[in-house]
Amino acid sequence: MTLRIILAAAVALTAVNADEIKGRGASFPGPVYKAWTSEYFAATGNKVNYTPTGSGDGIKSIKKRMVDFAGSDKPLKAGRS
Repeated sequence: MTLRIILAAAVALTAVNADEIKGRGASFPGPVYKAWTSEYFAATGNKVNYTPTGSGDGIKSIKKRMVDFAGSDKPLKAGRS
């Protein structure tokens, strides 16, 4: 449930005027992200594209601002990057 709330918040924050919301990261939760983003698309018409490339790649991609959100299998350390 917590992951769903986090994903929903991240997607909602980036959805304003977005043609496509892009995400990358952990492959393990990929199937659930696909289901959630499918529901989001049905409700809003906003497309969400999540590519399961691994947690490390997701973290690197969000730090480089290549994506709007990223998934990780493990909690990240607090602090600024």
